[in-house]
Amino acid sequence: RLPPFDHAPEFTIWDVVARWKELFLAGFLAVMLIVFLSFRLWVVWQRELQARQFNQLILTSLGQGVYHVDTQGLCRFINPSALNLLRTTEAEVLGHSPHVLFHGHHADGHLYSHEDCPTWKTLQDAQVRKTEEWFIRADGEGFAAEMLVAPMMEGKTMVGAVVIFEDISERKQMETRLLQLATTDELTGLHNRRYFLDRLNEAIARVRRFGETTALLMLDCDHFKQVNDRHGHGVGDDVLRGLAGILRENLRQTDIVGRLGGEEFAVLLNDTSHESALLWAERVRARVAEHEYSTADGVFVVPVSLGCTLLRADDDENTVFLRADQALYRAKQNGRNRVEWN
Repeated sequence: RLPPFDHAPEFTIWDVVARWKELFLAGFLAVMLIVFLSFRLWVVWQRELQARQFNQLILTSLGQGVYHVDTQGLCRFINPSALNLLRTTEAEVLGHSPHVLFHGHHADGHLYSHEDCPTWKTLQDAQVRKTEEWFIRADGEGFAAEMLVAPMMEGKTMVGAVVIFEDISERKQMETRLLQLATTDELTGLHNRRYFLDRLNEAIARVRRFGETTALLMLDCDHFKQVNDRHGHGVGDDVLRGLAGILRENLRQTDIVGRLGGEEFAVLLNDTSHESALLWAERVRARVAEHEYSTADGVFVVPVSLGCTLLRADDDENTVFLRADQALYRAKQNGRNRVEWN
C-alpha cells in the first residue's frame, strides 16, 4: 500500500476505522454520554413530576382550604376543600382576586382596604402572617376563619403567596359559650361576681388616670328570707330574676350590673354624677317596689334597699365596697326600701 502503486488499492471499512479511529471513539463516547445524561434527566423529570403530583394530591385532599395567588393578588390555584367552604366553583375563582370575591373583612365583619389585607401585605414584605378573619361564601353567608398566609419563593424571588384557612365558627361559638359560663350568673343571666370585680377594678383605674366619675351601687332585697320561707325557693328565684330584669331595663350600654351572691346585686354607673346616681337609684327603688309577684297565696312585692358611693382615685375594690356596704346597712337600719349615700 505504499507507492509506487502498480494498481489501485482496495479500501475496506477497517481502513476507514483505522484512519479515523480516534474520531469514531470520541463520537461514540459523546453519544453514550448524551444517552446517559438524557436518561438521568428523564429520571429527574419523572421524580419531579411525581413529587408535583403528590403535592397536588396532598393539597386537594386537605380538609383545610388552600389557594395560591400570584404577585398581583390573583388566584391561580384553589383546592376542593376551599371551594366547598366557600360554596363556589373553580371557574368563578381562578384569575380573580380572593380579596374581592370572599375575603375583605376583619373578624368583626367590617370591611378593610386592599392595602390592609394580610395577603397583600405578605406580597409586599414576604412575611408569614396568621390571623382570624371573616370570609364570605358565594351565597352571602359569612363565617369566622383562621387564616395563614406565607410567601412562595423561587430562589430569592417571590412568585406569589399561599393561603391556608379553615372555618372556626364552631370553635368561636364554643369559646363564646365558655366565656359566658365563666362570667354569667346562671340564675339571673347577669354578670357574676368575678366579672363584676374585674370591671370595678378597671373603673377604679380610669378614675385614677382620667378623673372619671363613676358610682357604685349595692342592692339587697328586703326580707328575702321570708319570701323563701313563706313561698319556697322557686318563688324566691323568680323574685331574683324579676329584679335582674328591672335592672337591665334601666341600664345604659356603658353600665355594668352583676349579682354578687344570694339576694345581693351591684351596679356600676359610668360617667355619672352624684345627683344622677341618686336619681337612678330612686327610680329603680320605686320601680321594684311597684313590681308585684303572684302566687297561690296572693300578690306581694319585694322592695330593695340601696347603698351608693362614688369611686375615688385612692380606692381599691375593698374600700369602695366597704363604703357602699355601709350605706346599704344604713338603708336597712333606717327602715328599708330606701337609698342611702356614703
